[in-house]
Amino acid sequence: MRLNAVCRREGLLIGGHVSVSLVGFALDAVLLTTSMGSGLSAPVSRLISLFWAMQATFVLNGVFVFRELTLKGLPLQWGRYMACNGAGNLINYLLFVWFVALKAPVVSNHYVALCLAAFTAWTINYSGSRLWAFRRGRSKPSASVIHGDEQVAELPGL
Repeated sequence: MRLNAVCRREGLLIGGHVSVSLVGFALDAVLLTTSMGSGLSAPVSRLISLFWAMQATFVLNGVFVFRELTLKGLPLQWGRYMACNGAGNLINYLLFVWFVALKAPVVSNHYVALCLAAFTAWTINYSGSRLWAFRRGRSKPSASVIHGDEQVAELPGL
């Protein structure tokens, strides 16, 4: 495969992953806000918001970005995604709690802490999703591949 095709492919994957991450981030922020508004502490609220954001992004990335979510491989893909994104999100969570605990004027704001921690985790999560959770299988995908849009043309090498 030519270098420009590889770069285009990776750029499309990164762009798709960024889009899904933004959806996950928005869901995360809404759940963080509502959980804290219901009286839960910031750390507990963050655990709730992170868990549900991970579930949503697993489905969206598997179906729309990497297009490798299969019914047969679902448990293994889910486990891999949760493991690699769990590691990134553990760092995300620890950074969030640390920033809030600093009580510094800017970074201790819950939303600034959320942004800083989420960006750090994004790099870890993309790498794990791309290289492990949704890596191309050793064989061709079966007819049970779940596609968000069957009319989307495959790019060379995807």
